Amino acid sequence: GVSGAGALPLLSHALDQAWRASRGMPLSLADYERTGGIEGAVAQTAQAAYDTLSSSRRQVARQVFTRLVATTADGRDTASRVARADLTNGKNAAYAEDVNAVLETFAAKRLLTLDADTVEISHEVLLTAWPLLRDDWLAEVHADRIVRSHLSAAADEWWDTGGRPPTSIAGSGARSAPQPPPGFAPTRATRH
Repeated sequence: GVSGAGALPLLSHALDQAWRASRGMPLSLADYERTGGIEGAVAQTAQAAYDTLSSSRRQVARQVFTRLVATTADGRDTASRVARADLTNGKNAAYAEDVNAVLETFAAKRLLTLDADTVEISHEVLLTAWPLLRDDWLAEVHADRIVRSHLSAAADEWWDTGGRPPTSIAGSGARSAPQPPPGFAPTRATRH
């Protein structure tokens, strides 16, 4: 279920979807349940927004949403705020236009929150409610994300210890890894 400060807008969205699907007055619990409650309403809205996109923009949506999710070392997916520029850096103008169209499409449905510089998924429930995101896009990259999270933690530890092998990977061959030369001081440029 959904709880906390973000529950009210989600409940409002779910009730709106139930109202649109209702079979008359008054709105009933059956109408709410028929739309799948909060999770169902969010999933239906996300899929409907996705279905309006062209084939090329659907590919962009996949890339955008996978960038907007971080995976912790213990394998939990969480929404992550990303700089809008990071979604288009190194890409051509047509791709940047597609990214902006995808962002606007999902923001119009209140599934993404945009500001001048950043974008983020509006509600964590989207990560578990939308089957396309959960079962296809994220499932495909999940194991790689966990490894990356472990490596990122090891890199942070390396940075914090002045370049000594992290204890989190010391048993995995780090002792035989080349040691930094005497006097080596890591800089931000040598950090991940």
